[in-house]
Amino acid sequence: MALNVPTYEVPFEGTGETSFAFPHLVTTGISFDLSKKIVLAVDLHYIFWSSYDSYTFHIEVPDLGLAEDLTVETLWKNSYILRTGLEYQVSDRLALRCGAFYDQTPQPASTMDSTLPDADRFAVTAGFGYRFGKLTLDFAYHFEDFQKRTSERPDLPGFLQGTFKTQAHLFGINLGYGF
Repeated sequence: MALNVPTYEVPFEGTGETSFAFPHLVTTGISFDLSKKIVLAVDLHYIFWSSYDSYTFHIEVPDLGLAEDLTVETLWKNSYILRTGLEYQVSDRLALRCGAFYDQTPQPASTMDSTLPDADRFAVTAGFGYRFGKLTLDFAYHFEDFQKRTSERPDLPGFLQGTFKTQAHLFGINLGYGF
């Protein structure tokens, strides 16, 4: 796919829209009580991303007399996510948790660009839950490391190509009330 990107003076206003159907997925999981205080869980997600082979943008910029559809090939492949987690019930009030997962990218390098530079990734998580009567407080930390990956798209302008390496640090906190 070659992009012909015309040069325009800015600013200008326009609209764009697109839509696509999310793929089907199959999920299975199991948990084991390793003891009265330790639970191990494992699950597998298989996602049918191959149904997401392209998407179309409809773009309108009245100031430029532009109204067109742009179809972008994605050619994604089916992929899987494997997750595992462990919970240790320290007391009636406190639970410690940890986990890990591997998420295989559905995106081939031949259609990857800087708009969504996806890659296989590995993550680890840690957290705790604490109960105060009917109130619960949960805290989680998540570190995600994307493998280094290079776009293989000579058909795109240089600013959309590159080698990408991403890491993410995510934090979560939840306050709940049980009836």
